[in-house]
Amino acid sequence: MGNDPFDIPIWTSGNQSVQGVDSCSQQPYYITGFYNTWWTGDTNIATANMSAMNGVGSGGTYDYAWGLINVGDGQSEIGHGNSCPQQWDQPSGDLGVNPTVSIQGSLGYVYIGHDPAAISKNAFFGSGNPGGGAYQWSSPDGSISFDNTQAATAHLTATSYSGGQNDTRINLSYTYNSRGASPASVLVTKRLFSYLSGDSVSLYASYSGPSTYGWIYYAYFQVYTHPDRALVSDGQYLSTYENVSVVSSNVSIQPFTESGSIGDDNKVKDKHQLTSNAPMPPGLSIVESQDIGVGGFYVRTNTITWSNTGANVQSLGPSN
Repeated sequence: MGNDPFDIPIWTSGNQSVQGVDSCSQQPYYITGFYNTWWTGDTNIATANMSAMNGVGSGGTYDYAWGLINVGDGQSEIGHGNSCPQQWDQPSGDLGVNPTVSIQGSLGYVYIGHDPAAISKNAFFGSGNPGGGAYQWSSPDGSISFDNTQAATAHLTATSYSGGQNDTRINLSYTYNSRGASPASVLVTKRLFSYLSGDSVSLYASYSGPSTYGWIYYAYFQVYTHPDRALVSDGQYLSTYENVSVVSSNVSIQPFTESGSIGDDNKVKDKHQLTSNAPMPPGLSIVESQDIGVGGFYVRTNTITWSNTGANVQSLGPSN
């Protein structure tokens, strides 16, 4: 057999051949066309359509051919002139049908950090054929780990920032019936939450008594990443945090700020509230410094200024 052993992926076909040696030139010579009958040792693993082998089930078997070929050295023989005699021949070889595996639905990036919402989005899905085999996820990048390296679906944690794009390889191996598939792999970008965009502040409520005075504002920010400077479009439930300190104040009233997880609009919703049960004093002046983080990473600093006209948020970013 020209290919021995001969391995093909399941549910595909591959062309087998038969090779001989030319008696005159002593060079290899393909004689496949002399073989008119082909078969395999186990049709549950592979079938034969003439010299085409078709993989139908993972495993190992043999391929066979049967045909009438010319043999000898071409010398003259009585009654045959200068021709070779013929004889029936049956070559055989090892035939293996291997499973296949692929990585489905890769987004092309993973988020860095241990934020549970980010890790849930760092999902990779393996598809092995036939099903029921053993998976094995791996990466040559030492900062990559998996929640389960032997599951069809694995969630990835990345802990270091490379600064490059499509430079992190994720590999998937698959074994079924003691036979291994050609490994699948994808290249992804490790994304770091980098900066927020959007400086507008909207008045949500204004109170002028008799029991409550002051304002509630909301600021909305869009999240971007490094190194690809991409707008986050799957940020729902990613955690945010903020640290707010009063830089200066001429009143005893304390502002209140609050930032929860990113909403289904993929924006950071930041609440600013200054309320009191008494009217705001003339000449109100409060200045705050605000740090905002996304997914555990600091991304922006703002200055919040309160006066008798309400709140103003000044960005000291957006990229830090």
